[in-house]
Amino acid sequence: MAEDRFSSCSKACEACIKECEVCKEACLGKRGMEGCLLACRECISACQDCIDILEGDSEAGCEACAAACQACVAECEKHPDDEACVRCAETCKKCVDECLALV
Repeated sequence: MAEDRFSSCSKACEACIKECEVCKEACLGKRGMEGCLLACRECISACQDCIDILEGDSEAGCEACAAACQACVAECEKHPDDEACVRCAETCKKCVDECLALV
């Protein structure tokens, strides 16, 4: 991977995956969190795809990743009293910024 060009995006995606995993686990089984669970799953998948594509020296996955992360932010922000959702939204916002910087 072109370390200088893609490393901050890749690191943001990795952080996003970790935070979405935590959020997903925290929301599991809670009433009204189905949208959050789905958004976190889709975000994790998009971030992993983005990392894989970045490793091939291409930013082609960044736009889809940013869109999935934005959807996750929107869902998580519906739960401002849930610490896991708040952290997830903050981390996803950083991922969106990093991905869009490469598009």
